[in-house]
Amino acid sequence: MSRYHKSSSERNSPKNKSIKKFADAEPQTFDDIPPATYRAPAGIYPTPEHLKDALVNVNTGDYSKINKNSEPVYYNTDLTIIRKAWHNIFDKVGDNLEHIPLEPGSDYNKKFKWYPSDSEDTFKNNIKDDTGKKLMRKLGWLDDNNIPKDIFYNINECGFRCKNFSTVQNPGIMTLGCSFTFGVGLPIEDTFTQKVADHFDLENFNLSTPGRGLDFLSLYVSLFLQHELNPELIKAIVVYLPPPGRETIFSYKGGFLGMADLHNDVLNDSGWYTDSTISDLEFVYDDKDRTKIDKYRSGLWEHLMITKENHFKRDMQSLNTIKLFCLENDIPLVIASKTSLLATTIDFARDLMHFGPNTNTVISKEIISKLNKVLHKHK
Repeated sequence: MSRYHKSSSERNSPKNKSIKKFADAEPQTFDDIPPATYRAPAGIYPTPEHLKDALVNVNTGDYSKINKNSEPVYYNTDLTIIRKAWHNIFDKVGDNLEHIPLEPGSDYNKKFKWYPSDSEDTFKNNIKDDTGKKLMRKLGWLDDNNIPKDIFYNINECGFRCKNFSTVQNPGIMTLGCSFTFGVGLPIEDTFTQKVADHFDLENFNLSTPGRGLDFLSLYVSLFLQHELNPELIKAIVVYLPPPGRETIFSYKGGFLGMADLHNDVLNDSGWYTDSTISDLEFVYDDKDRTKIDKYRSGLWEHLMITKENHFKRDMQSLNTIKLFCLENDIPLVIASKTSLLATTIDFARDLMHFGPNTNTVISKEIISKLNKVLHKHK
């Protein structure tokens, strides 16, 4: 039997009936989402003009019905629901952190003293012996009374480490990246994003998200950024490339759309996905052969998440999405990557996992040099 054709018993199985019911369901509406699951800025997000044609897909999903007269099938994708799912990731982080009261008239939405991976537990673990205490004192993260240096994470209404977009009025430089760019384990004044912004006397629009790749950020830039921050305020965008191999996908749980990080799959570190490769496996035809399916799936996953060509493909697509936004809004774009930029052999943030202040200074100088060239041309 062809891989694209199923028997009547297969088509009418409980699993396929469930899938059909889900596929035929009406898209969710704003009222379907419990208020507690979404606290992003209110608003309806229209589809960007250049993506409107993409909402129509002539592929019905049933290969036996494909012909020249196929009627278009609409995705019925609700961008407001996607925006909620995207923002809920930030709320999950905040739910596990102790909130510090904001000062009256603050330009921020939330304030934390600790932030993953710069957690209080990590700090205590780093000073549990004399060697750790000595190192933390040398780095300036611990005083003689074993009190940690204060670091505050001021977060805006969208989950970013910068001022609220709803109130910002001054132009700034936008940076996109991961935890290195976010500045985990560092006071904001020690981050390269703030040093760059201060150099040009501009606001610091730090849109970096720890633990995720450019695919996550390019989605926001493409669909939502222009509705939440005036693009005219963005004088340049700097992309500081995250490590390769990260991908965040949409997934449904309990009937609600959410997002999950494929690179955090617990099986990634178990060896399961590297037991066999695509070339060693027969093509899977039989749904009843679970062992073969699991091995086939493990091979596909191995190629998707480990193969360097797929890493390049994802980053290239994400960068081109960001580039398109820059071209549409006449914004200069600078791309930088982590090289051997450590200022010293011992220069770490408070969590001992990320770059320290001196290395951030080195990175800022490299980016300032690149920005000087593009901003000069852009005048």
